[in-house]
Amino acid sequence: MVESSQEYKWSSYGFNALDALDRLLTPHESYLDIKQRRAKYVDLFSEHLDEKTLRTIRNCAQAETPLGETTGESWLFKACKTME
Repeated sequence: MVESSQEYKWSSYGFNALDALDRLLTPHESYLDIKQRRAKYVDLFSEHLDEKTLRTIRNCAQAETPLGETTGESWLFKACKTME
């Protein structure tokens, strides 16, 4: 993968965190306040993931299967809830 989210060719990080122009993306309602949007989005990437989590993400991406659960216990669910 890449060292930083902004280096990944298909990432929306530049649009959501750095205000880079991307005609394919539309800001989500949760991100409409630009200062809060940027801070919340950058916060998602401030913590490094352990190798087990990275391996799980990669396996799901390669197998084209969903990642995580829809319960309040998964890290993905918690990250999404903090952006509301």
